[in-house]
Amino acid sequence: MTVEEAWAIGLFEGEGCIFVEKRCYSAVLRVKTTDFDVAKRLQKVWGGRVSEATMSPSNKKQPYDWVLQNKPVVRGILERILPHLSMRRACKASDAIDRIDRC
Repeated sequence: MTVEEAWAIGLFEGEGCIFVEKRCYSAVLRVKTTDFDVAKRLQKVWGGRVSEATMSPSNKKQPYDWVLQNKPVVRGILERILPHLSMRRACKASDAIDRIDRC
């Protein structure tokens, strides 16, 4: 594991989200941040796309979304980072891998 991958895992553990789409057996990885450079760095490590997120009235800075939806890539990343995640997030990652495999 590289330093960049370790950084990405730490960021994802703290700020990331695993969204499981039940109807089509896929999963989406997402990190929302107000630091554009952080979103771009994550994109450089794992791919995906970075876009401006909707600002709420309470936001002072523009938020950005990093999103990864490619099933094989999502599955590969989840499999690699699973041993490094907290129990709660590891359970969500395992569930996402199972749903992807059902496709």
